[in-house]
Amino acid sequence: MIKTTISSTAPLDWDSWNKSVIEHSSYYQSTKWADTAQITEEAQPYYIRIYRNGYLYAQSLVLKRYYYNLFTQKKKIAFPYIECLFGPICKNTSDSTVYKSFLNTVKKISYKNLATHIQYIPCYMHTPPRIDKDLTLSAEGFSHKKWGTFLVDLTLDEDTIFKKISSRARNRVRKAGKMGVTVKRMQSYDEYANIFIPTLQAAKKEQGFTAPPAQAAYWSESNEGYHYYVAYAEDIPLGCIGLINHNGVSREIYSGILGFSVQKKYPAQDILHWTLITESKRLGAKLYDLAGVNPEPEEKSKDANILFFKKKWGGDYLEYPTSRFDLIPARNKISKFVSNILS
Repeated sequence: MIKTTISSTAPLDWDSWNKSVIEHSSYYQSTKWADTAQITEEAQPYYIRIYRNGYLYAQSLVLKRYYYNLFTQKKKIAFPYIECLFGPICKNTSDSTVYKSFLNTVKKISYKNLATHIQYIPCYMHTPPRIDKDLTLSAEGFSHKKWGTFLVDLTLDEDTIFKKISSRARNRVRKAGKMGVTVKRMQSYDEYANIFIPTLQAAKKEQGFTAPPAQAAYWSESNEGYHYYVAYAEDIPLGCIGLINHNGVSREIYSGILGFSVQKKYPAQDILHWTLITESKRLGAKLYDLAGVNPEPEEKSKDANILFFKKKWGGDYLEYPTSRFDLIPARNKISKFVSNILS
């Protein structure tokens, strides 16, 4: 017998139960992420627990989120979407009944909140056996595509890790040193707010994007949490990158390279990523997650460049689906119709 509970308040043992089932359970399944999303963008958490015959069998954090302007602190549109990243965490990954029960529970939450869609990435840190998530997602009406990541083993010594990365990456890291490129770790909230964020915003602006403002919720004083780095040459910022360290896994976030760095051919992106590997190890992480790639990109596309870059850091490739369930049946037709008018 399967029973499902939904709560807006985290059970006291939520994080400890996650870690007891999966050592490297994701930050995006933690109460810390739920609290951060609530503070920064008015997200609403749903803590789903699934019981079989009275025993806790699986659980997942699901968020009601909005397209949100972090500068004005206002929602861009009135209707929310539902997001679940890297859940559910489950004691038996071959149990499709529990997995289907979870997906149907997420759908019910979505309908109740008049959500536009569900954005869902399953947990990929489970060890086999596992169900065929692609088939289950298709059966439940989710569109999905292949996605993946590279995981670098940080339990190895630094010399061995360096030897495992490609010769091109090693040469570019060495070149950065010869060119006088240095990387500074942000050691206070003021440095994060007044050095890292302006560097990120400048890099994104050059690319036609907007970077978020500084927020206290995205700063950490301990090894667990957020950490930020800026690359320099002759005291001029070249680019920046951040990481989130949680449950023995560090994951890169917020990367940006300034045009000046590209023009002068500084290998800033390479030295920043090598720094993230060494810093992740220093912070106690056992794995470094390069945060997602498209395994089947179009030739010469941005995704192809990202795959080429992330592939060279010596990580083991792990594939998983990223999926979506649209709750507005005509959404795709309307989007195409509007695109045709605007083109």
